[in-house]
Amino acid sequence: MTDADEPSVVVPASPEPVAPVASPAPPEPQPAAPAASPAPPKPVPEASPAAVPAEPEPAPAASPTGQTPGRGADGSPTVTAAYPPDAGESEGSPTQPVSRGKPAPQPGPGRGFRPTKRMSLIVGAVLVIAAAASVTIAAVLGGTPHARTGGVPPAQTVLFAYVVNYGDGTVTWVDLATGATGTPIKVGKKPFAIAITPDGKTAYVANFSDGTVTPINLATNTASTPIKVGSAPDAIAITPDGAAAYVANVGDGTVTPINLATGHPGTPIKVGKDPDAIAITPDGKTAYVTNTGDGTVTSVDLATGATGTPVKVGKNPDAIAITPDGATAYVANYGDNTVTPVNLATGHPGTPIKVGKNPDAIAITR
Repeated sequence: MTDADEPSVVVPASPEPVAPVASPAPPEPQPAAPAASPAPPKPVPEASPAAVPAEPEPAPAASPTGQTPGRGADGSPTVTAAYPPDAGESEGSPTQPVSRGKPAPQPGPGRGFRPTKRMSLIVGAVLVIAAAASVTIAAVLGGTPHARTGGVPPAQTVLFAYVVNYGDGTVTWVDLATGATGTPIKVGKKPFAIAITPDGKTAYVANFSDGTVTPINLATNTASTPIKVGSAPDAIAITPDGAAAYVANVGDGTVTPINLATGHPGTPIKVGKDPDAIAITPDGKTAYVTNTGDGTVTSVDLATGATGTPVKVGKNPDAIAITPDGATAYVANYGDNTVTPVNLATGHPGTPIKVGKNPDAIAITR
């Protein structure tokens, strides 16, 4: 700026030019003109001030937000990805849940099953789809200010995802607006599934290898005392009113109810062989459990804990989703590459729908 001032002191020596009109850059001293623009000195004075405002072009720098993984904000219920089967997987072993290429988590005595899941994204913790996942993402829609720790944003005003890390026994939160991750939250051994209460305040993580469910306070991202459930829990669903969670235990063929107000587990409910996925109807009255070991779906009356007659579906049913009106369930059958619709009013299965190889997850639009 001082270099421009010095030429302005020289200008008064030759007042003939109409330089005063363009005081920022006098026409006489040609050295000053090239500094502002390579154009000729006289036209430059008026052109250069106009060129300076061009600096606002950096404004498009806001475009990097395109990096935002905000898929969940559009209301789509889930994002799923299946694991490929292990080489040499036995087709004729319905007594054993099919493997998805993960190391055996050392389940209960005498059992040879292994984790069998997918990645699920639950938006707003309103819809729980197709049971657990070895890597599960549950997204929480913010709006209520929360005091967070560990470098978490002070206000929860965007979507956050909670990712279950099966390999190291942690849950990682992700700010979906920026892609930033927080300090991993330590949970149980081999965490395998996650569900979030409708109010977005608490997540519940099923730990496959130690038979527990770990609550996480999402305001502080801290884990609470684990809740003991059945053997090898690998799926969890929460009722629409947020009052209870239901955990499918593949290791002992049961479903464990949990009173979320007290954190106490209830009496296990016996279902089919190797229960592998669970979904609850929108009215919160009934849960449907897929039994991968015997190719059936079992209904559970959530008011009484009574089970209905198992519905025969395809081979190794591995995922289930219920339509928003609660009229139909769709079951993905990993073992025979089909999806079976089930009329929930009658309990009758419909004609299987042929799909791709080893269907392992399913979601329904709203």
